[in-house]
Amino acid sequence: MNKLAVVFVIVCGLTSASNADIVNDEGVQPGFGYIDEYPFAQTFTATANEASVRAVSFMWSRTQIAQQIQTIEADVREGVALNGTVLGSKIVSVNSGDRSFRDIWIDFNFDTPVQLSAGNIYTLTFENRNAVGGIIGSFVVSQNNYSGGTELGPEFPFPDPRDPGKVVPNYDLAFRVLAVPEPSTTSLAVGLTLSFIGCRRPTSHNRV
Repeated sequence: MNKLAVVFVIVCGLTSASNADIVNDEGVQPGFGYIDEYPFAQTFTATANEASVRAVSFMWSRTQIAQQIQTIEADVREGVALNGTVLGSKIVSVNSGDRSFRDIWIDFNFDTPVQLSAGNIYTLTFENRNAVGGIIGSFVVSQNNYSGGTELGPEFPFPDPRDPGKVVPNYDLAFRVLAVPEPSTTSLAVGLTLSFIGCRRPTSHNRV
């Protein structure tokens, strides 16, 4: 085995790839909440694995108004509040399809990764931005599957943009917080191997 092969093997042995995400799915007995003109939200606690977030998601449950393009905004906000400071935002268009469009992750991929601090609590807010009100569909909730936060809803009967929201006890959204993946083992190993090649001193050959 030559020196380069040895270096490659050592690097592969020392590196490992991981994509540490927060994923709370529908659970054993899923429920649902309506998607209308009011926001729905979930609080979560960031860990060191979610220092840089590339996307967030919620799970679409059922379609109420079929064959329409729905415009939905997702925001990552500081603290436990529907109106906290926005750290990252993304708007996507969702084709609600027909009644068969159900139990599907709706992903919001940020243009720039959102930076979070381990141990801090944040709020994911999702809001229908269509001009027309009414119920367009529903989102999936689970029964207290996630220990790092809870569902957060608007204060009724008069919610408004300044509404700080209220905790919905014993329920969580089916949601995801997707971290920026670490470099893969192969790419890191190749990169370090190439660096080793570049650092090698050329061997001199003296002719007689």
